[in-house]
Amino acid sequence: MNKRQPWQREKLDQIFQSTIRSKKIQSASLRIESGDGSFVWTGVTPEVGEPGMKADSPYFTASATKTFTAAAIFILHEQGKLGIEKPMAEYLPELDLAGLHTFRGRDYTSDICIYHLLGHTSGIPDYFEQGGTGTGSLLRSLLERDQAWDLNFALDRARKMKPPFPPAAAEGNDYRAHYSDTNYQLLGAILESVTGKPMEQALNELIFKPLDLNHTYLFGRDHSQTTRKPPAPFLYKDRWLDIPLAMSSFRTDGSLVSNPEEQIRFLRSLIQERLLSERTVQRMQQWNPLFFPFQYGYGFMLYRLPRIFSPFKALPAYIGHSGASGAINYYCPDLDLYVAGTVNQLAYRSLAFQWMSRVAAAMS
Repeated sequence: MNKRQPWQREKLDQIFQSTIRSKKIQSASLRIESGDGSFVWTGVTPEVGEPGMKADSPYFTASATKTFTAAAIFILHEQGKLGIEKPMAEYLPELDLAGLHTFRGRDYTSDICIYHLLGHTSGIPDYFEQGGTGTGSLLRSLLERDQAWDLNFALDRARKMKPPFPPAAAEGNDYRAHYSDTNYQLLGAILESVTGKPMEQALNELIFKPLDLNHTYLFGRDHSQTTRKPPAPFLYKDRWLDIPLAMSSFRTDGSLVSNPEEQIRFLRSLIQERLLSERTVQRMQQWNPLFFPFQYGYGFMLYRLPRIFSPFKALPAYIGHSGASGAINYYCPDLDLYVAGTVNQLAYRSLAFQWMSRVAAAMS
């Protein structure tokens, strides 16, 4: 892809306009870049009332935060400050982990290693989207009222839930993945334990500052006192959600605020092995089945539609991560193409993937 192909820009404009024509999307900012940065395309919904979006508007990346968390853990691993093969309990001596993963009468908690958390192969239940506590999912309750929580609250919820399987016997791609935000809450605690610093400071020193990500940060409970431009809110169907307490509670499993350009800058640095070694980046791509049509590595999702959904030609795969708010940050190796941004829609998060698939088809 390059600037000498105007028809590609026209096609991307058409796809974007078709995507936002639905009343389901009222606030979107999407960006495409070629691997070398010579081609850049942006699409933004018209500014009609509040909150208007611009190409550089900050937004909640939601679970796309997890790639940053995984990268920080692997940086510490490469620095020799932790081993992902070691039990998580070794780095969390002050945390009560007993009974966190009890499957068929046996407590497997002590068997869980850092790589289990990174790859969602721990079998630990998901405190956020999973029910089974007698009160429904935490996600559902947030649609009614905002609330805050901490790590112990998340662990207590997970303890009350039934694990889907024991922890994977080893690393590799012969296992199942069960998506659990609890895993990345624990990784945040490990990040703080190993560095001896708050997770915000650790991420800033390990990733944000080295990459000059000046508009990327963890959303905190002191957000109202900061001078930063507030992140764009997102919708649930046709209702704007204002849940700052919750958004500050996700922490390393989903509290990141960024913009499309800085999301791509981070992912490009990761994919092009400027942030981590080639060996580590390859290690992060040990895929296990998650849920259709995704597989999970270590902080990476693999998104690939089966041929049945594109009978005339196979669509290339994307590697990266997405979030429940409709946020995406992905790289397409076959096209050497990065896509990032958000459709800011909790109820119809699949719309971002429909856009990605149409982009892949148009640019193939």
